[in-house]
Amino acid sequence: MNALKLLHLELFKDCKNLLAFSGGIDSSALFFLLKDLNVSFDIAIVNYATREDSKLEVAYAQELAQRYNKKAHIFNAPKIHANFEHNARAVRYEFFKNLCFNEGYENVLLAHQLNDRLEWFLMQLARGSGIWGLLSLQGVSEFEGVRLVRPLLESSREEICAYVAQRGIRYFNDASNEDLRFKRNFFRHNFSNKLLKHAPKGILQSFRILDSQNALFSQGAQSVEKILDNLFVCARKSKNQCLENQYLDTQKDMRNVDCALKNLGYVMSFKQREEVLKSGFDCELGGRFVVACAGELLFVARKNFHHHHAMPKKIKEQYRLCKIPPKIRPVLFQAGIIDKELEDLRKLLESRFSKS
Repeated sequence: MNALKLLHLELFKDCKNLLAFSGGIDSSALFFLLKDLNVSFDIAIVNYATREDSKLEVAYAQELAQRYNKKAHIFNAPKIHANFEHNARAVRYEFFKNLCFNEGYENVLLAHQLNDRLEWFLMQLARGSGIWGLLSLQGVSEFEGVRLVRPLLESSREEICAYVAQRGIRYFNDASNEDLRFKRNFFRHNFSNKLLKHAPKGILQSFRILDSQNALFSQGAQSVEKILDNLFVCARKSKNQCLENQYLDTQKDMRNVDCALKNLGYVMSFKQREEVLKSGFDCELGGRFVVACAGELLFVARKNFHHHHAMPKKIKEQYRLCKIPPKIRPVLFQAGIIDKELEDLRKLLESRFSKS
């Protein structure tokens, strides 16, 4: 029988895990692989109510949970009127994050596989992404404080299909996966699936080499730190424009911006990367994200203004004295970071980055 290898098993073997389940072939395969390895997990499924099979997929999740003594967390998503794929992903990941915080799950297990990774790589290549964007579908990553693990990332769709057929595992086909109006489907059907059939071993080896080289490149880049739910900060590498390795330091700053935005659920286009560089790391992106710097610190934030209130001059002066960049001040003001909270934030930043 075809055996699929699960990556990063040591990270979740003895943990409380949440499986992102859809009823499709990949997540159904991962369900039974985890079960056979006696991994502790519950399942979470989002019902977008966009297809006739949506109710059947939820019923299947409930059936599996009852049969194998798992919890089935179900979220009925509100109707999404525009940019479905992006907004559906945001809804899904927010659901997973809240479950982890409220129920104590240590990992979210996602069923992305090698075809998905190549598809993402090619899509980002066509957008003009840098190495962080090209390789951002990682085996282990983080989303707003939640660890995401993709144990099937080195398994091809062909191998998963063989495993499911051998085991007689039930699953659902999502008809929307055949709709070439979706960019991911266009790349999948025209490029990624065909490439993997032609050279699966070479593509897998290339990803392994790229990952190792990216890890070497990332050494010395200051890891971004989450300060608020929608704010990341790190030390600037390119603050001294006289350094001989200015270009490399600038790229490390860009890598940190990429990393922070990825944690906030956003990937820059090539034009946006150019805009960040041209602005000297001081600009807005996509109407919702802000990159700014002050002295030795680099800030990346997501704006979340449900109610806009004018900022009093007194508060503006507090932010100025604390060396908070102008574009970041509304983010802190919205979060209620003023007076004592602002002083605590200043001390926190000094303690974490004063030696950077």
